[in-house]
Amino acid sequence: MTMLQAYLKRIKFNEKPEVSADILRKLHLNHVLAVPFENQTVYQKEPVSLNVEDLFNKVITNNRGGYCFELNGLFAFLLEEIGFEVEYHLARVYRDGYAESGKTHRVNTVLLEGQRYLCDVGFGGNGLMEALLLEENTEVEQNGLIYRITSLDQETFQLETVSNDGVTPFYAFTLETCINADFEIANYFTATHPESFFRRVLISTRPTKNGRISLLDRELSIRSGQEKIVKAFNSVEEAWRYFDNYEEA
Repeated sequence: MTMLQAYLKRIKFNEKPEVSADILRKLHLNHVLAVPFENQTVYQKEPVSLNVEDLFNKVITNNRGGYCFELNGLFAFLLEEIGFEVEYHLARVYRDGYAESGKTHRVNTVLLEGQRYLCDVGFGGNGLMEALLLEENTEVEQNGLIYRITSLDQETFQLETVSNDGVTPFYAFTLETCINADFEIANYFTATHPESFFRRVLISTRPTKNGRISLLDRELSIRSGQEKIVKAFNSVEEAWRYFDNYEEA
């Protein structure tokens, strides 16, 4: 079995992989449904490799998840293997603004038929389900949320959701192309800095077809439609096992 075949099997993608907007959306959706956003490696103070072979072994062979540098790096590999034109970028995550936020989130964009799509399978909570056309102020519903991309200035875009409660910014990014060394630097900071959130709290989350399951240390929440169930476990290990074995009814 080739790496491409194994990857498609891991994300339960059974169609012919070809370069089209429809296939791009489906690959993105299958990926986020199958591969969780999680920080177990960082939480356990283990090194995070961004080498494609290491990522493949972790996520595809060993059925693990990862965070943005891992998942979006590996997803870029998949898309390029199929023949998509992919560009790599760094984003600033919104934290009461951007003044105190470094570029510590990886995203990809795909150039296809004269248009550009934002691809992000590694944001975690309420992240994109499908690749999103990079078209300003166009509102798109995914998994019960309304997403849109707006401009902060002539070069900077912002991904956000819109609801009756207002606007929730996720992150800001430009189309400046990054190289692997840029991600190695940002990944090293995120994985090793004592103040990094990912070193202090165990997180795992993935969307389901009707909602989302999320783990925060020993507390697990399951959202299905308008219903939400919260479970508390005696240990992180017990909560992690429940998350791994959860299947939507």
